[in-house]
Formats: sequence, structure tokens, C-alpha cells
Amino acid sequence: MNAPHTLSQATAGTHLSADKPSELPKQASTQQLRRLRWALPSFAIVFVVVLVAFWVSNANQPLGGVGNADGTLGGNFELTGHQGPVRLSDYQGRVVVVYFGFLGCNNFCDTSMLTLQKAINRVPESKRQQIQALMINIDPGLTDVQKLQNYTQSWHPQISGLIGNFAEIKEVTNRYGAFYERTSGRDEPVDYLHTSRFFIVDQDGDLVDAMRHSTTAAELVARLEKLLDENHAAG
Repeated sequence: MNAPHTLSQATAGTHLSADKPSELPKQASTQQLRRLRWALPSFAIVFVVVLVAFWVSNANQPLGGVGNADGTLGGNFELTGHQGPVRLSDYQGRVVVVYFGFLGCNNFCDTSMLTLQKAINRVPESKRQQIQALMINIDPGLTDVQKLQNYTQSWHPQISGLIGNFAEIKEVTNRYGAFYERTSGRDEPVDYLHTSRFFIVDQDGDLVDAMRHSTTAAELVARLEKLLDENHAAG
């Protein structure tokens, strides 16, 4: 850093004049350019984050290639469970929580399974059997459904794991407006970037909510009990 200008420096060195502009404005201009170089990438990152947040917050609105032909999200599907084919319609009359993840996801998935575990356990026992949770595996490379089942059951007996091939997974994620993308190489441990939401399906098989990853167990319980109580009142 240049030392502050003093009278002795001015007399001993080169004097500033109208013909030779001061170095101070140049230094200020350089600092401004540096700040601008830092600011532009930061602005771009903020813009992308806001854009993604906007899309996620409007997850019930289908985008191009997402959702059903009539523009809605959700609906029946068929995948493979540890005992064979499983359809969403098999759980008609229950409230179903659908979660998209993969075996080996130790961040979002573990947190979401813990939230599910706490929420189901907080529902009164008289209503608990009217709830079913499904973790749909987004990695078509996993063919051993029992491994996924062991993982989901370690969290709660009412959480089951489902697998499918590439086409089946693509269809169900598109139908529900869920995003996933593999981020690891072929020879690296499997890793995915994916939607982490609790998709709530009512007793009639209709998707009624897509609760964020940040949803607490208490918030999830409140949503589940609301559906259970509404169905009881209607019955």
C-alpha cells in the first residue's frame, strides 16, 4: 500500500500538476473495478438461487415436460417393492407421504427420514395405521430392493422403499414434478442432486401438498392429522 502523501514527499519527489493527473483517482478506479468483479458473480449466484427458490415454491405448477397430460401433478404409479409390484392405489384410503431419494444419500435423505419418523410417531396410535410413507429410489442402478427396504425400515416400519428402472423413475418423477440429476462419475460413489420434499397424497390418491425439506416434524404431523380428521368428518 502506498504511504500517505505529505508535504515532504511532494517537495522531494515529483510534483502533481494539471498536466499529470493524480494517481489517487486511478487507484480508486482500480478498487471500484475489483469490487465490480466480485459483485457480478455474487449477483449471478443470488439470481440463480432466487430463481430456483421461485421454482421450488411453485412446485405444484407443472413446467414443460413435467406433470400429467392435463397439466396436473401426482397420480397413480407402479414400482417394485420388497414383495413385488406396488401401486400407489394399493394404499387407497390412507394418507401417503412420498419422498424421492437414494440409498447412500447421507444428508438430505437421513434428515428427511428422521423427520418422517418423528412425525409418524407423534400421530396418535389410533390414527397411525392410516398413514404410509414411501421412499422412491431415484438411482436406477440399485436393483436390490431389500437393501432399500432395510434402510427405510430402520427409520420406521411404516416407511417402505420402492425401486424402478430408468423409464419408470423418469415417469414418476415427472408426474410429481420432482427433479433429480446424477452428479458423480461412473467410477465414483453414487451421488445425486434431487428434490427433497414430502409429497402428501390424500386418501383418494390425489397429490395435495409438497412440503419443503425444512418442514419440521410438528408441521408434518399437523398436515397429516388435518387430512385424517377431514376424512373422518366426511365419513
